[in-house]
Amino acid sequence: MKNFPKKNVYSIAAALAVLAASAIAIIYFKSDPKLLSGDIVVKKSDITEIVKSDGTVKPVQSVDLAFQNGGKIGAVSVQVGDYVSAGRPLVGLDSADLNAQLAKSQADLSAQESILDKSKIDLGNLYGDIPNVLSDAYTKANDAVNNQADNLFTNGESNHPLLNFLTIDSQAQTDSQNGRLLSQTELDNWRRELDTLNNLSPDGQYQSLKNAKNYLFEIQNFLISLTSAVNKIYNSSQTTVNADKTYVSAASAEINAAVNNITNKKQAIDSQNAAVASQESNVDAYKSAVLNIKAQLEKNVILSPINGVVSRQDAKAGQIVGPNAVLVSVISSSQYEVESYVSEADVAKIKSGDEADITLDAYGGAVFGARVANIDPAALMTNGVPAYKVTAIFDKADGRIKDGMSANVSIVTAKRENVAAIPARAIINKNGEKFVLVDTGGSNPEERKIGVGISGDDGMTEVVSGLEAGEKIISFGGM
Repeated sequence: MKNFPKKNVYSIAAALAVLAASAIAIIYFKSDPKLLSGDIVVKKSDITEIVKSDGTVKPVQSVDLAFQNGGKIGAVSVQVGDYVSAGRPLVGLDSADLNAQLAKSQADLSAQESILDKSKIDLGNLYGDIPNVLSDAYTKANDAVNNQADNLFTNGESNHPLLNFLTIDSQAQTDSQNGRLLSQTELDNWRRELDTLNNLSPDGQYQSLKNAKNYLFEIQNFLISLTSAVNKIYNSSQTTVNADKTYVSAASAEINAAVNNITNKKQAIDSQNAAVASQESNVDAYKSAVLNIKAQLEKNVILSPINGVVSRQDAKAGQIVGPNAVLVSVISSSQYEVESYVSEADVAKIKSGDEADITLDAYGGAVFGARVANIDPAALMTNGVPAYKVTAIFDKADGRIKDGMSANVSIVTAKRENVAAIPARAIINKNGEKFVLVDTGGSNPEERKIGVGISGDDGMTEVVSGLEAGEKIISFGGM
């Protein structure tokens, strides 16, 4: 009986260590968040998922190839005795239906991408109109204060503005005079901000839109006080009272119009941002549908995993075949293969044709290229733990390779380029879900749920949702 591979034992031990660390992190986070420190920035990087195992070199027999799913054979491109290179198509199932589905899915994706493009253009137009809205709002506010309301003041633009009428509401009088001075300060600050508006990013201009509401709020308060003072005028003719009320009413109308315009613009931008985000999700869903069909199409073609010679070919065009029925066999020209055993958790990641690097104990760091040729469907039970035999065949003959040599196999099962990645040690496992602690800049980090993809043998894990590049997450101590 074969011993369970030592690398698989190490993998299980490592997984238990990560789970233990995650549990400790949760306990520490709940008991004392100050024990955590933000020291990891989410970065874009390349990740290669590798499954490692130990094995033994053996002479090559043959590679038996079959379809994972059954169907009608549509094409046969090799015969017995043909030399084939790795990756060459050998037999294919009829894929007319899948190709039709792919064409429709790609057309649907294109339509959704067009909608997204238009949504982004509309959003850009809304952002582009911010300077016009702000300029109009400032013009209204300036007219309300310096033209309309100023008719009720003596020395209105000075540091000591005074009402030019008497009122029995002394508090309204004081608030109006102070409000006139504050309104001028707000207008001056607003003007300086608008002078730099064209140098700001869209997000910066959006912030100016929000700032404008604050400026207008102060002016609205000033006009409320001024209205109260006007309503309590005494020792003035009715004509003067009516004129003053008209000035205040006109000023208030201009400020209200400016507030409404800015509010409407902000709401339109917020709504369009939400529409863009929603459409981006739609596009992602349609992309996933396209990728799913392409994955099915890939399974409809038997590719040679090795350079070699076809030793068996039983497929015929139009023939109906079931899943896992051997149709083609290829004898490797490399003459040697390595059999190794992989854990149940890792075998699902491996497929025929995957690239592999093999090192032989006898030759130290020398690396020999190989490909996965076969994965046994039946598990070998060792001490109650299932393991699956995986056969990798060397890409080319090499005189140094000998039967019986001990080999170390590294199978490349997936690659991701330029994706958000974080160390696996920073991930907290809780109730079957993944979380990280995000440094919010304060004393209490945010516990955030994330979605993860593949993990590399360098300890980095792909993040597919919940985090963006540039965010800072918390590392648990020195772990």
